[in-house]
Amino acid sequence: MKEENKIKNLKVNEVLEHTSIQKEPILEGELTGYPSIDKPWLKYYSQEALKDETPKMSVYDYLKRQIQKHPDNIAINYYGKKITYKEFLDRVDNLANSFITNNISNGDVVSLCMPALPETMISYFALNKIGAVANIIDPRIIKEQIEEFINCTNSKMLITIDKIIPKIECIKDNLCVDKIVTVSPNNSLPSIKKMLINFKEKINGNDVDTSKYMNFNELEQIGRLIIHIPDNTYEKDKPAEIVYTTGTTGKPKGAIITNDNTLAMVKEQLYALPEYMPGDVFLCIMPPFIAYGSLWGMIIPLMAGMQVQIIPQFKIEDFPELILEYKPKAIMGVPSFYEALISSNKFIGKDLSFLKYPICGGNGMTPTSEIRVNKFFEEHSCPSKMLKGYGMTEVASAIAFPIKDEVNEIGSVGIPLIKAKVKVMDLNTCNELKYNTKGELWLGGETVIKGYVNNPEQESQTFITDDNGERWVKSGDIGYMTENGIIYITGRSKRSIIKQDGHNVYPGEIENVLTSHPSVLDCCCVGAPLPNLENGVVPTAYVVLKDEYKGYEKEIEKKLREYSNKFLPPREVADEYVFVDKIPLLDGKVDYRQVESWAKKRVKKQTQLGQKTLKKQKKG
Repeated sequence: MKEENKIKNLKVNEVLEHTSIQKEPILEGELTGYPSIDKPWLKYYSQEALKDETPKMSVYDYLKRQIQKHPDNIAINYYGKKITYKEFLDRVDNLANSFITNNISNGDVVSLCMPALPETMISYFALNKIGAVANIIDPRIIKEQIEEFINCTNSKMLITIDKIIPKIECIKDNLCVDKIVTVSPNNSLPSIKKMLINFKEKINGNDVDTSKYMNFNELEQIGRLIIHIPDNTYEKDKPAEIVYTTGTTGKPKGAIITNDNTLAMVKEQLYALPEYMPGDVFLCIMPPFIAYGSLWGMIIPLMAGMQVQIIPQFKIEDFPELILEYKPKAIMGVPSFYEALISSNKFIGKDLSFLKYPICGGNGMTPTSEIRVNKFFEEHSCPSKMLKGYGMTEVASAIAFPIKDEVNEIGSVGIPLIKAKVKVMDLNTCNELKYNTKGELWLGGETVIKGYVNNPEQESQTFITDDNGERWVKSGDIGYMTENGIIYITGRSKRSIIKQDGHNVYPGEIENVLTSHPSVLDCCCVGAPLPNLENGVVPTAYVVLKDEYKGYEKEIEKKLREYSNKFLPPREVADEYVFVDKIPLLDGKVDYRQVESWAKKRVKKQTQLGQKTLKKQKKG
């Protein structure tokens, strides 16, 4: 095709016209029309699964019980260093003894400021054994936030990766902890790799006085020298860990996840993914300081007896090579990871028949992207389509998943998990809505977390107890459910754009339309003020074009406006278009806050230019 004809020949993608194919319901008895009463998703689960109850025990006790089935299997593979389940449990027990010796006991909090490492997993289970709580913090955040997250939980100990010691040095005197323990990401490497890396570190080392800190190996050693300490007894609703919401739509909140939440999620996932088998390889690339990475990426694969391949510092450009090298049965990622996968030239002639569970969560995948990924999987003999889950930190990561092909419709996120409850509510009246009607999703069930750390105001806004005494999470997500229990997410109420006339626009719907256009690679829509506009904002689309269409922005904008008007009501299309090289991400999710700041700066600059022009005209 000639360059000058490229724009003229863009064809309208019809994907949006068939993303919600309805099926006849397969239900017994009379329907009320209300999802939370009918629970149509339960028909996809076996009677055995429906009767199965969540174990009343600690996460540690459940793992110990599971390990008895396969003690000699590999639990962790860390760049060639393999740790069996028996060795893993021995290290957990030793470290639990060490914590007790260092005055960490039932109910205490220990902060783990580290990525996914063998030591992270060992620390989590050791703390759980004695009834202590793991406060898991992202080591990449600014030092002020690290200080806040440690002190707000009254942590008694900090275990941190040594790479951020300079940051810790700046706040050390302000911390409430009694002891700081450091661990190197090289600590668990095979001996030869460790020697090579340590040699380089001696050359490139910093001037921090590390004598002020205890080494993780020293801490572990203490436990080997004392008498075995009995396991902690089970207590209902006992906290197991604290993770922090990403903060893409507000200030991060410390979410308290209990043992009961965790084991309910274990049961739910293992019924959703029945072919998770002992010995299968799980590629762990999501960080442990988000609920998605902690439960689905770190805890549950161990409960299933899988071999967890840990990648502590994941780079998206390495994703194709990691899959080809480790040949995992299951992987977890976010939409951008899979886009990188299908864009790679490393899979030419390669077979992906080993990949049974390619899981996507953390952020919504557009229908167009999903179709592209599914086509890629089919071309490379992958036995599965893209498996898109849905959830949030407040339900301990996931609430819905496509457990069968028949509920894995394009644009959907599957059905509620077996112990989950979902209802769709009118934003204005808070009355439950019927099938195929958009509203805010309220999420319930055994995985609803205990609450937030020292944040009663946010708790009261997020969690609600209905007249029946059931506790729900107001998700802030807009969507609907079909008669078969299949959920579609169409936007976020918190991201709604209120125009000058008071009309609500949901940017997710604009993004789905724009990303289905053949010229668009990615898109984020935000509300932006216009110069001299006192009230309200306008929908502004930040668009990333595919390489072959860059340089034609003016012509493409015209095409996108025409395209949007075909699929959206006139009042709900983007008014402004800005073309950028990429959309910013935070933990795999679109960082809407940053895009909003771009919009504000852009408007401010336009206003200043307009004022300068006006002054010149007056002078003239």
